[in-house]
Formats: sequence, C-alpha cells, structure tokens
Amino acid sequence: MDATGMLIPLIKLFLILIPGYVLSKKNILSEEQNKGVSLIVVYVTWPCLIVDALQIPVTRELLINACYVIAVIGVIVVFAYLLSRMVCRIISIEKSKAYLFTFMLVFSNTGFMGIPVSFALYGKEGVFYAVLIDALCNIGIYTMGIALIRKSIGLEGKGDYRELFSPGMASIVIGVLLFLANVKLPAALGESVALIGSATAPLAMLVLGFQLGKIRLKELVGDLRIYLLAFLKLVVMPAFVLVILKFIFTDLSLFAKVILLEASMPVAASAAIFAQRYDGDVKFMSKGVLLTTTLSIATVSVFTLLVN
Repeated sequence: MDATGMLIPLIKLFLILIPGYVLSKKNILSEEQNKGVSLIVVYVTWPCLIVDALQIPVTRELLINACYVIAVIGVIVVFAYLLSRMVCRIISIEKSKAYLFTFMLVFSNTGFMGIPVSFALYGKEGVFYAVLIDALCNIGIYTMGIALIRKSIGLEGKGDYRELFSPGMASIVIGVLLFLANVKLPAALGESVALIGSATAPLAMLVLGFQLGKIRLKELVGDLRIYLLAFLKLVVMPAFVLVILKFIFTDLSLFAKVILLEASMPVAASAAIFAQRYDGDVKFMSKGVLLTTTLSIATVSVFTLLVN
C-alpha cells in the first residue's frame, strides 16, 4: 500500500475527532453524556469488536506470529521500564513522580485508540494482533501498573487482580476460546456482533475529540518533564521498536506493523483514572495523557508511513 493509501484511513479516523471537539467546546455534549458514550464503547461495541476480530480460522502461522508478538511486547516493556528508571535518575525527578513517569512510558492506549486505528489500517486480521497486545497491556496495568501507582504514594506495591475481569478482558477470553475451538458464531449473530463492533472506531474517536476539547493549554505549559515524557513515548519508543523489528524481520509482516502502531500510541487513557482511584498525582498523569494524545495524531501518521 502506498503512502496515500495509508494516510487516507488515518485522516478519516482523525477527522472524527473534530465533531467531538466541537461538541465539547460549544458545551453541546455534557461530561455525563460523554461518559455515557464511553460506557457504550467499553461495555458494548469494544467487546463486540474483539469477539468479531477473533472470528478467524486457526492457522499454524497465526499462532507462531502470536508468540512473536508476545515476545516482542515483553522486550518493549523491559526497555521502557529501564529507560524510564534511567531518565528519572538523570533528571532527578522526585520518587513519587518517577513511578508515575514509568507507568506512562510503559503503558499505552492500545485499546481505546489502538484497536480502532488498527482496524482502520489493517482490517480484521490487524485487530487480531491489536487485541492480543491490548490483553497483555491490560494484564500489565492491573498488576505492575497499579503497583507503580501505589508505590508513588508510599503504599505496598500490589495490584488488584480482581479488576482484570473487565468487559474487555471477558470478551478476549470468550473470543480466544471460540478462536481456539474454531467455532464460528451463527450467521445472524455473527453479523450483528460485527455491525456493533464496527461502531467502536467512530464512537471512540468522538469521545477522544471531546476529551481533547477540555484541554487547557496553560496546564501543559511549564512542566518540562511532561514534554520529555512525550518525546520518549512518541518518538524514542516507536523508533526503538522499528529498529528491533527491522533487525529481527527483514520484511515487516502485518503483525510487526501492528506492534509498531501500538508502540506509537499515547499514554494509556486509564492512567489518570487509576491515579485518581488510588489517590495518586492525578494532575501529573492527566498532563501526560493529554499531551501525548494530542501529539500522537502526528507521530502515529509518521511512523505508519515509515513502516509501510
């Protein structure tokens, strides 16, 4: 696919941000209404998209590729963690924020933004790998991620494993079981699930546009640590992933392209939510989410073109 062919799906997807942004700025859509749309995505369309993405035949190649994905994601997490710890020491960031800095560098918005973008660019097969990456990311957030947030406020580093049982994880389990058993949903049910799942991308981007409309630029000015985080998250990390993928695979296949796409995603949207839940520094985490999400519109496009 040429550059134009890759840019058009991204442009169409990011254009959906505009109505959400306008609805936010004009106060046409309230916070509660936007939350309602978010819940529809989290509890209905997103799970359907995941189940539909896993409605593909089991092949030896697919299983081998899945193993590659798991191994590469492991390398990326270790690199991000070590890079964060090193940078935090160099810039002498206070210990409480260092743990949050690490959380934001390690965990990306692989679900709410990553899966819709993967679907727009690479279709159903691309979503299969994106779902796998998001499952790994969710496991990491509810274990290592929450432990980091708790450590930032001086509590014992222990995650709440019960929170792993979310609608997204439940749909992953159901989808994987159907996938491994090679069971196809009845035509009518399968088509309904696919139709509902296809609403994920536009609804998720509308919600994201609404959130961007709430950004106050003055809140992002002055905190150089957040700009450093954005550079590491959106430039250094994807560049590192591109190098190791090129080193391992001479010709990048679909799953490698999805890995790079997910690695170029902004800070996980749940970062600020968990910081609030565990009484962490919500403002610091919110800045990281907002700045990286805004800038990722450009960086995702650049790395997508590079890899293709």
